Amino acid sequence: MREFVAAVRFLTVIPVPGRTGFSDLEMARSMAYYPLVGFCIGLILVASRHLFLLFFPQRVVAVLLVVALVLVTGALHLDGLSDTIDGLRSGRTRQERLRIMRDSRVGAFGAVGLVCILLLKLTLIAETPWSILDRSLILMATLGRWSMVQVIHGSSYARPEGGLARPFALGVGRREIVVSTFSALAAAVGLFGLKGVAVLAANVLLSRGIRLYFHHRLGGITGDVLGAADELSEVLSLGLVVALNP
Repeated sequence: MREFVAAVRFLTVIPVPGRTGFSDLEMARSMAYYPLVGFCIGLILVASRHLFLLFFPQRVVAVLLVVALVLVTGALHLDGLSDTIDGLRSGRTRQERLRIMRDSRVGAFGAVGLVCILLLKLTLIAETPWSILDRSLILMATLGRWSMVQVIHGSSYARPEGGLARPFALGVGRREIVVSTFSALAAAVGLFGLKGVAVLAANVLLSRGIRLYFHHRLGGITGDVLGAADELSEVLSLGLVVALNP
């Protein structure tokens, strides 16, 4: 239970009662429940959608859903995406990239990346058939968090001095990958059947590509890379749902 609470507190701004402070091992083991937390985030988006529809037209609701996702997650993954883009586009050496990624300021490349990813999400939500949008939101949020587990499993941590994601890189093992994958697969099959499995398989390829790319460019992964992986996975999942359900 503490590990699930740790996952909720790390991935969302939802206030959860209980003792604060978690060990590195508890934080690493909490990744087993990331897809479950993503599923819960999806349910919040579904509830928000039906509430918004009472007052606003569908296009406005699509915008509000993107805003709701940002608020629920505290823009955690968007921050990681912008920092990652800034580092890759501005740094010439591995050390420079890592230094720029650690800078809390958003650069020009990071700002453009944020705008692009938000516009993509907004467009895909608006273009998703409304009869399957509820299921699509849940799948998107679930697989986005699952992709983070996929990326970090078997990865090295890029910063020798340590950082936010170091406990995850060192502590995530077979248990976390098995439990999280079972949850993600159950959600994909339950929501979309074989089409859901196809979306999940595409996320496997995306996660492995991200892991290989950042091991080449940075020598490993960081917390920012995990945030970027979540954002890219969400867009990929929504995009495939739209493509598979014309």
